[in-house]
Amino acid sequence: AAMRAGTDPGTHAIKRMQFLNREVSVCMQNENGPCPLLALVNVLLLRGTLKFHPNRSEITSDQLVELLAHHILEKNPVEGDDSTQATIIKTIDDIVQILPSLKQGLDVNVH
Repeated sequence: AAMRAGTDPGTHAIKRMQFLNREVSVCMQNENGPCPLLALVNVLLLRGTLKFHPNRSEITSDQLVELLAHHILEKNPVEGDDSTQATIIKTIDDIVQILPSLKQGLDVNVH
C-alpha cells in the first residue's frame, strides 16, 4: 500500500510512471520543504542508474541513504598509487558522511 503524506516522515511512497518511453520509479516527497536526498535519488532513477523492484511501494530515508552510499562505493573503485587511493577513500568517506544530512535539506551559509 502506498504511504499517505505525513503518515511517517521517514517513509516515502514510490510511484511508477512513464518517462522517455519507459516505466520508471520515483520517490515521492512526504512533507513540504527541500529534500536533496530525494532529488539525487530521483535523478538516478530517471536516468536508469538506480532501479527499484516494480512491486516496491515505499522506502525509508535511511534505506535511500544506504542505497546512495552503496552506489557511490560501487561506481568509484579505489585505484592508482597510494596517494590517489588515499584521496579517493577520503572523498568517498566525506560524501557518505554527508548523505544522512540530505534528508532534511541543506544549510547554506551565504556569508
